[in-house]
Amino acid sequence: LGIVSCKTEAVGPFEEWEIIRKDDGFALRSVATNAFLSADKSSVRADSETVGFRETFQIRCQAEFLTKLRKKDVASKVDAAALDSQQLKKFQSYGRKELTSGDMRDLRKAEKQGNLNEALLDRRAKNPAAPATLSIAVIDVTFPRPGSGAVHSANLVMSVNTDNPTLRKGQYGRLARTSDDLERLFADLQALFPDRIIPIPPSRSMEPAAYQRAADTFLKRVMAHPVLSESSPVKFFIDKESSYLVNTGAEAFATHEKSAQSALRVLNNRLQKLADYDQACKSTQKKLLAIDKLRGSSSIRHDRVDSSLDDLKEAKRAEGILREDLRRQSDVVRSEYDGFEKQYVQDVRKDLDLYVAQQLQFDMQVLSALVRAL
Repeated sequence: LGIVSCKTEAVGPFEEWEIIRKDDGFALRSVATNAFLSADKSSVRADSETVGFRETFQIRCQAEFLTKLRKKDVASKVDAAALDSQQLKKFQSYGRKELTSGDMRDLRKAEKQGNLNEALLDRRAKNPAAPATLSIAVIDVTFPRPGSGAVHSANLVMSVNTDNPTLRKGQYGRLARTSDDLERLFADLQALFPDRIIPIPPSRSMEPAAYQRAADTFLKRVMAHPVLSESSPVKFFIDKESSYLVNTGAEAFATHEKSAQSALRVLNNRLQKLADYDQACKSTQKKLLAIDKLRGSSSIRHDRVDSSLDDLKEAKRAEGILREDLRRQSDVVRSEYDGFEKQYVQDVRKDLDLYVAQQLQFDMQVLSALVRAL
């Protein structure tokens, strides 16, 4: 588990990655496993739970596309006034300052000198943007009926209003999320900001009314934080099209992981026996070389010859024992591995089918909650 490969022909959840922007680069998180891509000198894996140096990447564009973009920029005439107005509209929500004749003259001069972007940044620094607002309120919470077989995750209906230009919409109306979404948001913020104190999401054991108040407090505190509210996990939480059952089947897949680790221990045990046998062969070879050296000596001592012959005999005996043990272990692994692999694949597919069925049932519950709220 966690090994990255590039051999699948079709695109599924295991082939999808979410790009998370950081101050020093980008992090890639698997949509299927919710783990981060990590790389070192010898391997590339996707099982990291936190973002560090090995999970941070630089994403670059091929030179041919950059060349095309530069040619397109040169071909198009830049309107300094329109560009400044566009920048103000994008980064300021109110209090925009109109351009004076002096401002226009300075911008046109900067355009001729080739430093228009620097001049626009200076104007933005002199006219700081008003902070974007992001308000959210939990207006309804429902829990699955006892004995219905549904997952133990609350369904939340929220209202969201914002003037943040990086989000898809200003007014989202009714937004449906679940307890899994709140807990994933908390986990993502912890992984992305290990040096900050993240507000705690509500416990699922709470009563519905208390859970609604705690969820509303949690989201309001996150949205009011100047750094957390602008982070990619918050934007993903608000902009994503649907909710996912992140914790569904966790116990089943944890069992599969333990089963795979058990098989890995057997393979590692065989590798250790192979290493012991290899070491025994090298020891026997050294004993043979020692006897050859005695044969070529001008003065042969019988006690040394007898001792060397005894050592060689013991080395061959140990080598034979390890060879038979390795052969027996290899036969056992060979006979059991095929059956284990088939059964393992069947078990994983069965649990994946169950997860899909629960996801469909969950989507119907979310739809019903939205209909009741409307």
